[in-house]
Parts: sequence; structure tokens; C-alpha cells
Amino acid sequence: PKMISAVNKTVDSVVFDASRLPSAADKALFVHNYLVMNTRYNEQIASGSTTDRNSIYTIYGALVEGDAVCQGYALAFNHIMRRMGVQCDFVISQAMNHGWSVIQLDKKSANLLSRCSKKEDKNIKEVFIMKVLRKLFFKGYCLER
Repeated sequence: PKMISAVNKTVDSVVFDASRLPSAADKALFVHNYLVMNTRYNEQIASGSTTDRNSIYTIYGALVEGDAVCQGYALAFNHIMRRMGVQCDFVISQAMNHGWSVIQLDKKSANLLSRCSKKEDKNIKEVFIMKVLRKLFFKGYCLER
């Protein structure tokens, strides 16, 4: 109950702010940027050098603890977007050891690679993948759409 309450408090706040934006794309960008600015990507666990906490794979890790890997980012993103009525799914690639969100915008799907976006990037908006992608390259892999 306490963990759920903490998640809901953050989700309600982000949804309130994002809901004022005109389009699903603007809302997605807002949520993406919120997560990038408020969640640290846990490099140690992502690289397999330590496995001390399961919360980094969860919405709670991303939104309350501010510490997650790609799965936590994507699940938090999807949860918030679904609360605003935007269809999205979580995709996993075992070969890439990665997970990401696929969101529905204007009857077309767009891939969102949360790991590609970092606070250090000068313009987060340029990193956010919003267009329908024909090919997506990540760590040398190509995903065909």
C-alpha cells in the first residue's frame, strides 16, 4: 500500500502536467523527458556487475527511487501514458538484453529507446524517437519494422 501510494502520487503529478499538452506526441515527449531528468540509469546492474536490487526493474524504482534500468524506464513510461489513454507496449529483446516502449501515435507505432536518452545529452528532444522507424540501430543490432 505504501509503495503503491508513492507511485500513484508521482504518476498523478506527471499526468496532471502532461495532460495539459495538446497532442499525444507532446505528452509522450514530456513523460520521456521527466523520466530522463528524474531517473538515474543504473549502469552497474545493467552491465551485470551487481544484482543487489529488484526495484530497478520496476515502476517504483524509476518513479519513486529514481534508479532504474531500461525495463523500469519503459514500464514507468507505459504506465503514465496509459493513464492518459495512449496505447503502448513493452518489448523485450533477449539478444540485446534490452527492453523498450512502443507507443501508438496517430495510428502508427513509434519506438522509444529509453536507454538512448541521457541527462547529459544537450537536447533531449533530438534524442527522443518520435517518427515511425523503418530501421532502428542499437548496439549493432537492426530491428526491422
